[in-house]
Amino acid sequence: MSRSVWCEEGWQFASLGDYFISCLRLLQQQELEIFCVMLWRIWFHRNQVLYSSAPFDLPNIFSWAQEYLSEFSAAIDVVPAERLADQLGIHRWKAPDQGVFKGNTDAAEPKDGQKVGIRIVVRNAQGMVMGSSTQCVDAMLSPQIIEAMAMLRGIQFAMDSV
Repeated sequence: MSRSVWCEEGWQFASLGDYFISCLRLLQQQELEIFCVMLWRIWFHRNQVLYSSAPFDLPNIFSWAQEYLSEFSAAIDVVPAERLADQLGIHRWKAPDQGVFKGNTDAAEPKDGQKVGIRIVVRNAQGMVMGSSTQCVDAMLSPQIIEAMAMLRGIQFAMDSV
């Protein structure tokens, strides 16, 4: 079914990714927000059907997306994001000086207790990603050791990229 849609005469996009990029360029912010929430809801229902045998039921997805965004907007208007971040001790990323790169590392907790994901992102002063890496390592270590490993891998990544 999906192949027939992709191959339909007049379809001007090579992939769904190309279509999404086109939407990013053409849609206003509010339209794009509704579009993304609708895509997320369709994906959610697809997973419900695949993994829990739930019926595929998407009654009026557009109005549901509008209501969801309205509730979300009301919730974030209560506490501005900057103030909430300060209250939670969350600090925003700060750009490095011009001509300098900044590397950030993180380790994700394993769901299965076996492997952990390490992510590395290197950005320039404009915030553009200059390099990134995702690695998988054994998780039979303490969270502190895994975070230290992420930092070490970040340093190794930076040295290998020089």
